Amino acid sequence: MVKSLRIRPGQIVNVCDERRQRHTIRITNITKKTLSADIQETVFGPPQTPPVITLAQSVLKGEHMAWAIQKSTELGVHIIAPIITERVQSRSGSRSFNAHHERWQRIALEAAQQSERWDYPTLLPSQTFSEFLERVSDTHIKLIFTEREHAKDVNGRACSLEPHMLATQNILLAIGPEGGWSQAELQKAEMANMTKVTLGEHILRSETAAIAGLLLLQERLERFTFTTVTRDPHECE
Repeated sequence: MVKSLRIRPGQIVNVCDERRQRHTIRITNITKKTLSADIQETVFGPPQTPPVITLAQSVLKGEHMAWAIQKSTELGVHIIAPIITERVQSRSGSRSFNAHHERWQRIALEAAQQSERWDYPTLLPSQTFSEFLERVSDTHIKLIFTEREHAKDVNGRACSLEPHMLATQNILLAIGPEGGWSQAELQKAEMANMTKVTLGEHILRSETAAIAGLLLLQERLERFTFTTVTRDPHECE
């Protein structure tokens, strides 16, 4: 805080802790190794409400994965599961992917802090798609995003994505890798009672599909709202 924000004694700062509390503090003393402050006010976060949203994101190259984790955190996802699919396994094994776990967790934490969330998402260890499906409860609404498949429009009524339905069950969104899911993976998803959905006729990048899907879902949950602002035609530029 001292180095990055140039905090000085007497300044007022808002900080959060892991117990869903937000504190307004006044800095009292700073040394090379410590920072002391008095708590001026504490606000308790609202109780957590269902549903729990899980993003099963196929591991992406380089900063694309970091970007997907950061933005999905800002959009309110609760659990992020990095998935090793057939079309990413050739790069390296799960041990190599798990070496990134600490950095990905830090990115999620910083994104949660930046967006002033009351909590931050749980980042699961990297695992294969088959391993992940074995651990997913049948109580979830399970959606797998596909392209060029006989899939339902994510906005369609056929997906039963009405707010009263969504609020009673946990929700899983599975996003495929660059190049899409393999046929074997789609068959496994079908056996796991996952519903194929599409975001439309265009082919989106994996990280774009994750953000678009989460944004539509949160809008259906009425956690995000979109309003139209009518500009006064007489307003000066």
